[in-house]
Amino acid sequence: MAQKPLFKSGKKKQEQALAANRHGKLSKTKRGSLQRAPKKEAAKLKHKDEKELTQIINAKNEEALAGKAAQAGGAFAVVRAPQTAEQQRNQASKKPMLVTKAQQRLG
Repeated sequence: MAQKPLFKSGKKKQEQALAANRHGKLSKTKRGSLQRAPKKEAAKLKHKDEKELTQIINAKNEEALAGKAAQAGGAFAVVRAPQTAEQQRNQASKKPMLVTKAQQRLG
């Protein structure tokens, strides 16, 4: 069945006014996707390896950038949040890791 035209000629769509409870604040755009750990065992192992590989690559990139900054006469430091007491306990209780599959791939 044919429909009527959405707008009559000369008439334009009106824009909605901002919500009253926003008080002039702009909406914040969420960036990136939420990452959830996989549930299946094979996928968990693959996810863990990929995560380790990413951490190793990031660490090497940071070292390379720090070296370039030092050569240029500057300083490069990666700023990290201080560890909480619980994180320190967890890190102390971990056994030293052997070389992982991801580290073996990088050499």
